[in-house]
Amino acid sequence: MKYFHFYQFNTRNLISFYEQFFKKSIAGLMLIFSFSCLSVQATASDIYVVDSSVGLLRLDSITGIRSTISDFNDINQGELGSIPFNLALESSGTVLVVDPGVNKLFRVNIGTGQRTEVSDFNNAAQGPIADNAAGNGIAGIAVEATGEILMTAAGAGSPDPGSTAFRIALLRVNPVSGQRTMLSDFGNPNQGTLGGQCSLGIAVESTGKILVTDCNNLSGSSGGLLFRIDPVTGQRTVVSDFGDSNQGETVQFPHGITVDGTGKILVVAPFFRSIPGGALFKIDPVNGNRVLLSDFSEITQGPTGTLLRSVAVESNGNILVADQDVDDFGSGGAVFRVNPSTGQRTVLSDFADIALGPGRAPTGLVLKSAPSITAFAAFNSQLVLSRTKMGILLGKGTFTLGSVSDGIFPVNEPVTLSLSDQNGAVFKQTVPKGSFKAIGKGAFIFNSKLGTAGINTMLISPTSKKKQYFYSVFIGKQDFRSADKPPMKVTLTVGSDSGSDSSLCKAYFKILICR
Repeated sequence: MKYFHFYQFNTRNLISFYEQFFKKSIAGLMLIFSFSCLSVQATASDIYVVDSSVGLLRLDSITGIRSTISDFNDINQGELGSIPFNLALESSGTVLVVDPGVNKLFRVNIGTGQRTEVSDFNNAAQGPIADNAAGNGIAGIAVEATGEILMTAAGAGSPDPGSTAFRIALLRVNPVSGQRTMLSDFGNPNQGTLGGQCSLGIAVESTGKILVTDCNNLSGSSGGLLFRIDPVTGQRTVVSDFGDSNQGETVQFPHGITVDGTGKILVVAPFFRSIPGGALFKIDPVNGNRVLLSDFSEITQGPTGTLLRSVAVESNGNILVADQDVDDFGSGGAVFRVNPSTGQRTVLSDFADIALGPGRAPTGLVLKSAPSITAFAAFNSQLVLSRTKMGILLGKGTFTLGSVSDGIFPVNEPVTLSLSDQNGAVFKQTVPKGSFKAIGKGAFIFNSKLGTAGINTMLISPTSKKKQYFYSVFIGKQDFRSADKPPMKVTLTVGSDSGSDSSLCKAYFKILICR
């Protein structure tokens, strides 16, 4: 790319250059090559909670403050829900929300909060339907590595011989069409031990095997069951029988489930021993033996809880537990943080405290650790900026992805551009995922509203070189008067790929040219 050249440094010439700059950039989009995509992942602070009274919330991992992502009572954000109950995170960064009140599965855009229907479990044309007479037709959800969705459906399984009691089934849902197929019929003895009529937890092990909790309410057992299911055949084996005291403390209604970094299985259960009272178990994946990690009726381990619904593990190993109602008397729910070694509990967010934000009854919880950053193999950048109160910036350059990068896809990834000098940060803005639009094959453009301060236009497009991309940006109405201690450092991050470049600068009155 050629360096910037200016004969006069005034606003009109800068705008003229901007127009020519992007005309050339857009013309270059005809030389686009396809490339593989790397899906965006949530950051460490991205804790998503489903609250049955509101919808999908974002929970700050430090302060416990809650904000609404998608209000299921707001028709402007999509079809209305009724009882949003559980959720799962897709690799693209979108969130799937199970709403048994309307017997449907929704997909939520995290950036806009817009909801779209994925699968209607009342519609037999899409596959087995869920019996929603009790308002709990669908509950459990997880996403496989392939992107296929796993869900439990009440009444979708076979009935007991000579009985009208239909058992649950584990269904596989196509993430695009919403079509459902039977994977494991809990009423079919040929697929293993029979299950009950209520299943609330699904998790996928690193091997691809599927874990499902079940209340086992049709067997007369004193406890529920934890199944392991073959993802191809649907065959079931019992990992842990919660009615068998030889495997640990017993409990009737195992609910949420996840797998920690060591492969151990974590399960939460409500109504353990007393009210208040719930339990967090750690289960050996081989022999099914249970260790009571945290007794939520025991005040010496921290604040008590009762209606435990879901569990997730943070990147540092700490465990988060969502409690729909801490005393089962309508006092409000909470999200607890549990020490994985001692079982000691603290309250991350008290849902009875309206000062922390919306919500009352958290039932679903999911999070994902921040992805490891893959450094650009090469990055160069050139800048022209006016150091005025209402300054503008023109930038362009190229970057080459690292050898281990899978590629970039700004449509589904956040893009961050930052600028700093020797005194520190001068400018930083993140364009949220969903803001860029694809142009042709592999090129992307972002345009903000006319007159918006910050990034107005940004282009990212492949060059003819493998894994190399050209970028250009125009920033308007920005105070760049603090940019007075060059060299200037530019950092560009696209999803989990990032790089920085420092450029020497020359000053011409209030114009700074860096290359």
